[in-house]
Amino acid sequence: MAFHPHGAWPHVSYRLGGVSLAALLPAEDPPDANLMIRWLGTGLETLQAMHQRGLSVGGLAPQQVMLSQQRATLLWLDPLTHPVDSISDIGQLTACLLLLDPDRLHPLVQLMEPWVSSAPGSPNEASELLRRALADHLVAARHRLAMRGRTTSRGDRAVRLFAAARALQRAGPPPPGRCVLRAGHDRVLHLLDSDGSNIRGGAAAGVPPHGLLPLFTPRRGLDATAARTLLRAWAQRADGDEQLRASAQERWGGDDESGSSLVRWLSAASSLRRAKLMLAYRLKR
Repeated sequence: MAFHPHGAWPHVSYRLGGVSLAALLPAEDPPDANLMIRWLGTGLETLQAMHQRGLSVGGLAPQQVMLSQQRATLLWLDPLTHPVDSISDIGQLTACLLLLDPDRLHPLVQLMEPWVSSAPGSPNEASELLRRALADHLVAARHRLAMRGRTTSRGDRAVRLFAAARALQRAGPPPPGRCVLRAGHDRVLHLLDSDGSNIRGGAAAGVPPHGLLPLFTPRRGLDATAARTLLRAWAQRADGDEQLRASAQERWGGDDESGSSLVRWLSAASSLRRAKLMLAYRLKR
């Protein structure tokens, strides 16, 4: 505080830090959330201190609100005392701060806007409402972060599982062997033939077969549709012509043990392919 005795109007001056709210108007973008919360909270604390001394701001204008990085300071310039009117003072403080957010984009607007016309009964009550609103906001933010972290974790697990499924499919070559999986009563044979790297299979009229289609190759992978047909044929072999199947098996040099091994490998390969497709779809979302 400094005393200025010289000049036409001797006066006392007091230098305040910060900038007046009026100097920031018209505002285009809402202020930082932390600043808005700090200004509202410290403004309510100032009002509480004034009311305890029996003072009221009367008419609060943007020129009387000084803002800094730490707090909002309210200037009481009226030498005349007014009856303390907490509701009016809180409404005027809120109206001044809302001028900084003309588009009402700030998260605190939902709390502050009703206070302009219907403010809480005291600054203490308003501060308590502010603390509750901030607590709810923090709980919601924590929930969003937890859900985002869970989603990220699921994505990481999906990536690892996708890599594992791809590695498993490449690591296990099919067993060698051949088998007549089923003989139908229409004398159609379902055959599997593996050389330990490639698998051919399908329906044929007799053995040795001609033109069996590729069922699996290391380069092209598994033909899932054809594999399902042959797996179904093996599962339903007892309903077919077992005598014809046995004779064809003997002529072709196959055996059920090789058929069982090949069917198990095809079933595992089909499951791995299905898992890879599901994981790939999840990773794209």
